[in-house]
Amino acid sequence: MKFYFFLLSEVDSKKLIINSCGSGMTASVLFVGEELLGYPKTSVYDGSWTEYGQKPEYNDKEIEDGLNTPVSQKFFPNHVSLEKGKQYFWCRCGRSVNQPFCDGSHIGTAFKPLKFVAEQSKSYNLCRCKHTKSAPFCDLSHIGQALNYAKKSILG
Repeated sequence: MKFYFFLLSEVDSKKLIINSCGSGMTASVLFVGEELLGYPKTSVYDGSWTEYGQKPEYNDKEIEDGLNTPVSQKFFPNHVSLEKGKQYFWCRCGRSVNQPFCDGSHIGTAFKPLKFVAEQSKSYNLCRCKHTKSAPFCDLSHIGQALNYAKKSILG
C-alpha cells in the first residue's frame, strides 16, 4: 500500500528517472521504491541540491571533469541474455538511456563504448555502476559504490 503513490503518479516508467533531493536520502528511498515496482530506468543523482547549490560558478575545467566522469546508473548489474557470436556495445559513460548498452549519449565526453562479442548464448550480469575492473561484466564493484554513496549521504 505504501507504493500506491507510484502507481497513481504520471511518471512514464519507460523514460529515465533521475531522483534528487536536498540531501540524497529521499532520492534513495524513491529509487528503492521504483526498483521494487520494476521501473527499468531509475537512478539517483550522485550528490544533492544542497551540494549543487553551494558550488561556485562552474568553470570550463569543472565542466570537462564532469564529462569525463562516468554516471553510475544502478548499484547492481543488469541481467541480460546475449547471443553467442553477436557484437554488442557496452556503455562506459553511464549516460545511455538504453543501459547497459550504448545509445551514443557519450558524444562530447571522453568516453567511447566497449565493443565485445558474447562467447556463449546465455544470461550475463553486465555492470551498470561503471566502476567494474572486468568490463563489461559486473565484478561487484557496485557494493563499494553503494556503501560510499550511503556514507556520503549520511555523514556528509
